Amino acid sequence: MVAYNEREQKIIDHFTDFKPQRGSRTKYEQYLDLIPQEQKRYKCHNCYKILDFSDLIDGKCPVCNDNNALVEKCPIDHNGCSHGVSEGVLFCPVCDQPTCTICHDHSVVCVSIFTGYLSNLASWNNSKRAEFRDRVRVNLNSSNEMIRVNQTT
Repeated sequence: MVAYNEREQKIIDHFTDFKPQRGSRTKYEQYLDLIPQEQKRYKCHNCYKILDFSDLIDGKCPVCNDNNALVEKCPIDHNGCSHGVSEGVLFCPVCDQPTCTICHDHSVVCVSIFTGYLSNLASWNNSKRAEFRDRVRVNLNSSNEMIRVNQTT
């Protein structure tokens, strides 16, 4: 069982109970609309800065002056992971992105040999990511018996 702090668990429970409207937008995109503008945080993928809404200048990053690289952050993402390489992967129950298995930070790179080549999970389409997430990992013990390893979710 993954342990979330009280604030994170409250967000997860609220997201789980949230009933999206029909349409082309995902449940996550519709959920982000419920967050007041002044509480939203953004991540710039050009300069890797974390910005509040008040930091934006005309909707653009004040450092690199680009609005195409801005991504609205998941409300659970705290952007403070100091952990190195960890085994396994955990997916955020709100935004479905890979997170640190220890602190749940979203600033991770998930790399796998799942496709036969070492590749970054971020470049995969949603179907391939869902297939990866649903896989069960196993190890062999000394008697060649399969032992289930931690789940990916």
